[in-house]
Amino acid sequence: MTRINGRERTSGLYGFTLRNRRGVPVLLSEIGTIELTLKDHLGVVMNGRNAQNVKNANGGTYAATTGRFEWLIAALDMVIVGTAGYELHPGLIKVTWTDTDGAGEFQHPFEINVENIGLVP
Repeated sequence: MTRINGRERTSGLYGFTLRNRRGVPVLLSEIGTIELTLKDHLGVVMNGRNAQNVKNANGGTYAATTGRFEWLIAALDMVIVGTAGYELHPGLIKVTWTDTDGAGEFQHPFEINVENIGLVP
């Protein structure tokens, strides 16, 4: 699983390149959906990101021909809800597409390791 490190209430950028079964980048025109779910360490949805559309919306950008997806992590995605020095916030990016090979789906789990800056001396 991918781990993203960041500080409380700071923004960031995360991305990956999506390829089909043959190793060819999936084109934007072939993408059906790109959805993002993000939860806090207690399992509560954060910042309204429950299967939220991020296909060139809501901080998500998918390049037309390279298969590159980038998510602009908002400061509200990096909120500490407890009192620990760090919190792990699990998330999932789910992509569906249809190309010449048929239907495809990619599920990319990740976690954000958020540092509680209120506890930094």
